[in-house]
Amino acid sequence: IAGGDIYPALEKGTIDATEWVGPYDDEKLGFYKIAKYYYYPGWWEGGTALHFFINSDKWDALPKAYKSLLTMACGYANLDVQARYDARNPQAIKRLVANGAL
Repeated sequence: IAGGDIYPALEKGTIDATEWVGPYDDEKLGFYKIAKYYYYPGWWEGGTALHFFINSDKWDALPKAYKSLLTMACGYANLDVQARYDARNPQAIKRLVANGAL
């Protein structure tokens, strides 16, 4: 179901549980208000890795310097997102537990 429909579906009992992104995002959506148990980490979710797709013919046509630049930029973006979640998730878990999540 769509992300915006998860909370009302939990609230109405249409679904019994949900999995979203992680503690920081789950807290923002307020799942702890209607779901007693909180399971983290989701072992089925490999992480917050970002993906960048490009047509291989177009990639092959790029100058070497552009390929290097794109590779570095993608690596930085991935590390930046991971670092943000690594910093935010522990505090979010503490707040979730403080608000009654088990």
